[in-house]
Amino acid sequence: MKPLLNIPYQSWILSFAILIIPMLTETIFEDSVRTVLTENEAEMIWLITLLPSVFFSYYKGLHGGVFIAVVSITTNILFEITEAFQQNGLQRHDISVTILGVVLQITIVISIGLLADKLKHKELILEQLNSALEKLSIVDELTGLANRRGLLTLSEQIVTDKCQHICLFIDLDGFKCINDRYGHGIGDEVLKITAKRLQDCLREADIVGRIGGDEFVCLIKNSNKNNVKHIAKRIITSLSTPELISGHQLVVTPSIGIAISPFDGNNMKELLKNADSAMYEAKKLGKNNFFFYEKGA
Repeated sequence: MKPLLNIPYQSWILSFAILIIPMLTETIFEDSVRTVLTENEAEMIWLITLLPSVFFSYYKGLHGGVFIAVVSITTNILFEITEAFQQNGLQRHDISVTILGVVLQITIVISIGLLADKLKHKELILEQLNSALEKLSIVDELTGLANRRGLLTLSEQIVTDKCQHICLFIDLDGFKCINDRYGHGIGDEVLKITAKRLQDCLREADIVGRIGGDEFVCLIKNSNKNNVKHIAKRIITSLSTPELISGHQLVVTPSIGIAISPFDGNNMKELLKNADSAMYEAKKLGKNNFFFYEKGA
């Protein structure tokens, strides 16, 4: 019944108005109607009571159509019974029209209702697929972190709010050697472990993403230079801790470039570019280090 409650009240009013139009026509204007129309033509007015069944079946599926059909059929039968008492008995013609109306109601409800239910089921599947595709477009499948597109989407509004945010561009020293020597399977495990360690080093409100290969980006919200130094040192300690993977004790170290908004960029693309530049300066210092972006460096 819950979907029925979601139908606008205007639709309910219109539907019930349609159901009582034939009764009002026959009751109030019976003589004038019979003068202008033949009996069969007058009875055709009752066919408009099929419209609510079409409407409810299409928009609310089989259960909605059944509901309004029961209301419509009950209304018609009660009217015919009332009219029969007034005329001292049901006319065979009236019984035929009533039966025809019931058959038409049931046929419409079943055919349109089942079709509507199938269409809604397909729409639901399409919505789920679109949602999954949208998620895949912004999430790195391997690590579950935001990918480049997701990072830009999540960060853009944050970076442009004029507060001071810190962008860390992290490249893994020695990852290529591990990948080449032990294979992509072990390399992927290193990346997943790195992603988990980075998340553990940051607050839940901060953003971590993998933008490609062995490159990770962290966006630390509402922070400052002194605070980010401690975070960078914590990341270096965490990522450079050896990890045993498939019997091999492996170590990677991070080179971290740091850019601060709004000084080093007013949007995420500028911050990424400058933090990337700072990361190469960190490598020049001997890797396993961090460097703040400096204009002209």
